[in-house]
Amino acid sequence: GKSVPEASTLGGAGDWGELQCSPLSLLLCSERVWRVPALCSLLLKELGPLLGSSSRRLAQPQVVRSEEVGGVVLAQKAAVVQMLLETCLPSVGLLPDQELHEQESADLLECRSHVFSLLSQMFLDDALLLKCVHFQGYSLSLVPVVVSSLPCMHECTRFLPELLDRADQTSEGATDGGLFAHVLTAELAAVYPMQSSLASVQRSLRTALKACESGSAAGGGALSSGGAALMGALSRAAASLPVLLPGLLRLLHHCIASEPESLKAAAMAAFHDLLKRRILVGHLHAFEDA
Repeated sequence: GKSVPEASTLGGAGDWGELQCSPLSLLLCSERVWRVPALCSLLLKELGPLLGSSSRRLAQPQVVRSEEVGGVVLAQKAAVVQMLLETCLPSVGLLPDQELHEQESADLLECRSHVFSLLSQMFLDDALLLKCVHFQGYSLSLVPVVVSSLPCMHECTRFLPELLDRADQTSEGATDGGLFAHVLTAELAAVYPMQSSLASVQRSLRTALKACESGSAAGGGALSSGGAALMGALSRAAASLPVLLPGLLRLLHHCIASEPESLKAAAMAAFHDLLKRRILVGHLHAFEDA
């Protein structure tokens, strides 16, 4: 059977008082723990009450000034969320060139379900935490599964315009920092195809098209590094909102005809995804005319 990590691999947790001072220490355990569902579940059950105790401790006047308590607690929770999201990456615990076996994949999915259950509750309890984490951003590869797995993610549509504004104002719309905002926007539009989602994803599509057509080093480099995530997200959004298809096909045409090869590959993969979804009938002329 599968070997279970020894208790010592859970890390130097210390006593409860020490953990109240630094609850993130509880998560600094062996990576193997995040692939053993029973241990993962046990750890997360301890984390919830621990964060509550830590928040109450921080609220004491002798620990943090009253006007700073809210910001400190929010920062602590956001750090916990970021660490938990990292445990959901398939690469956790793997050596270079090592792939997940079938049982390991099943364990990853079960551990993810435990993590997502806690994250969902944390976001529902604190809407500001949801906004804070998504303004910070996280791995693009996790965006689709987070959006589709956490029902509370529809609340992100409330602050998408602000998130996109920040990306534009800081000239990050076509860079790695701004790419997260556009991938999130497209994934939300795919799952929640509302009028507000349409306006935001059309904006993201225009930004991507502008970056591709400009041929700028910054735009091309960012689209290359995150091209697969963005093209995949936009193709899923177009499946839910077909009005996006003409603009998306124009973007794919430009990417397929551009450099580098990784961007071409991402655009071709997105085009094949659209073909498999059988939603291009009556729209291929837009690709031919691009």
